[in-house]
Amino acid sequence: MSHDLDESILKMTRDELLEEVADRIQCMRELMMLHRKEERFLKQDIKMLEDALRSGTKTLEMTTLKMKDYDRIMTNATRTIYMWKYSCYALVVLLIVISFVLA
Repeated sequence: MSHDLDESILKMTRDELLEEVADRIQCMRELMMLHRKEERFLKQDIKMLEDALRSGTKTLEMTTLKMKDYDRIMTNATRTIYMWKYSCYALVVLLIVISFVLA
């Protein structure tokens, strides 16, 4: 669909020219409709990607919070294990001292 004036356009009759103009107008309408459809699809894709990004961000934030909670739990558990370990050492030392005193 060339907009250049060439020999064939100059040789057309009035009816042929009107038909050519009508065809070009119809083509332009179809292109505009296709453009609107494509634009609508692109907007839907953008919305879908934005929703996925929001969902992923929310999931990542929740995962980070859970990871912090688990880190706190592990830290407390480690402290408890150390406390029991050193308490056991203290009890063993106490038992050894008591056994020497009673012996």
